[in-house]
Amino acid sequence: MIKKYTTVSMISLLIALFVLAPVSALTSADIARADTSTTTSATSTINAATINIRDNFFDPVNATINQGMTVTWTNQGANMHTVTADDGSFDSGTLEPGQTFSQTFNTPGSFPYHCSFHGAAGGLGMSGTIIVASSATSSGVTTSGTNSTSASTTPIVSSINTVPTSDGTGVTITWTTDQPSGSQILFGNSSSYNSSTSPDSTQVTNHSVTIQNLTPNTTYHFQINSSNASGMTGTSSGDQTFTTSVNNSTATSTSTSTSTSTATSTSTGTTTAPTISAILASSVTGGSRAVITWTTDTPSSSQIMYGTSTGSYPSSSTLDSNLTTNHSVMLTGLSPNLTYHFQIESTDANGNMGMSSDQVFTTTSTNGSTLDLQSLESQIQLIMQQITQLQQQLQNIGTGNNGGTTGTGTTTGGNPGNSGTGIISPANTTVSRGGSVDFTGRNFGNEESVIVTNGSGQTITTAHADGGGNFSTGSIGVPNTLGSMTYTFRGANSGITASATVTITS
Repeated sequence: MIKKYTTVSMISLLIALFVLAPVSALTSADIARADTSTTTSATSTINAATINIRDNFFDPVNATINQGMTVTWTNQGANMHTVTADDGSFDSGTLEPGQTFSQTFNTPGSFPYHCSFHGAAGGLGMSGTIIVASSATSSGVTTSGTNSTSASTTPIVSSINTVPTSDGTGVTITWTTDQPSGSQILFGNSSSYNSSTSPDSTQVTNHSVTIQNLTPNTTYHFQINSSNASGMTGTSSGDQTFTTSVNNSTATSTSTSTSTSTATSTSTGTTTAPTISAILASSVTGGSRAVITWTTDTPSSSQIMYGTSTGSYPSSSTLDSNLTTNHSVMLTGLSPNLTYHFQIESTDANGNMGMSSDQVFTTTSTNGSTLDLQSLESQIQLIMQQITQLQQQLQNIGTGNNGGTTGTGTTTGGNPGNSGTGIISPANTTVSRGGSVDFTGRNFGNEESVIVTNGSGQTITTAHADGGGNFSTGSIGVPNTLGSMTYTFRGANSGITASATVTITS
């Protein structure tokens, strides 16, 4: 039975062939790790200093220690970090959350370092400095000719008080310490403290830090850090809180008191981390690259941490320290057809780091954006042949030329009969995928128009067999799939059928 197709359906079929789907990371090379063994000094007692690793800074950022002291870093963040000397003299390797790294400093001097995932040499991003005093001054810190509290004693923080600013969008926090030490506040909307003030290394006993650009009528959590000249850090007891107000009312804290002092340190630098928004991950042709763009509310740097699981980002893009509000980073060397997780990090000029939540993108397959032109040409050829046959059939219906005699059967109502078996000679052939089979010279055994259908019964084309039964016209395009296809040849008038098998190779 002849299938009838509308012009609309054929156009829709052509359009469907052109629907494609495209998509899109700089894999970091493995970092060589230096010897991290701890050594001791023969000339001084080995004391210990502790530095906490947060998710966007070292706490404290700068530490002064005595010659021969051992410094221990503890990863208290949720992400992986490293402690890597700018000059390569020491390197912790990757520190998972909760892991520690110790290094003994026997030589006086300044030793800058950074996290290789979130910073870079030269004080960029997540970085810090160890200052080692010579053994001649290792017994303590002297102020105005008087020997102060032992450098090995951690400062004790007390007398914490919070007072809001007049407009309710800031707060001033004061406290005292039992020995001269620096001033820094870690704060945030939870006890994870995702923001911090710039560390003030001025050694005082009475401290005052003002935090600005806060949200009115909001409860904040905070922790006080005070580090003495030897790098020993005292912290406030437990999690502290204050609440801002738009009515100029006094903010409340879990601990309040007042005290007099002989020195004051005030930090008024910007302390709010950049806000990241408008994140977009776009694929790039080939499935091995992706471009990630985003915006920040303040000029800041650009870096992407990424990996194949949630919250674990073992790879990173190169830190771009140019401060901008419109960011774009290309990741290369990705695996095709794979889902990646990533986190954006942007650090402003004051060292405040903004981080995005876990984001995802999926790369395309290797040829996901490359059209198989040979296959497309073959499909277009098949469709054009179908259109030509439909036009011929519609013309025959319009002129009434749809009858004839059959081989061994009969025809009624102008429709061809379906009896009789013919032979296609030669019957079988081998063709490369996406190629075509030419009917010219093949014998059908009867002079008439011959309708060719595939194994699914779809009409592929119409050919003509001449007086000797040989095809004088006609060809078919074969699919792009390896295997065998059987085609059926049926005389339009006689109803005689025959079949031939085409083997498709690469």
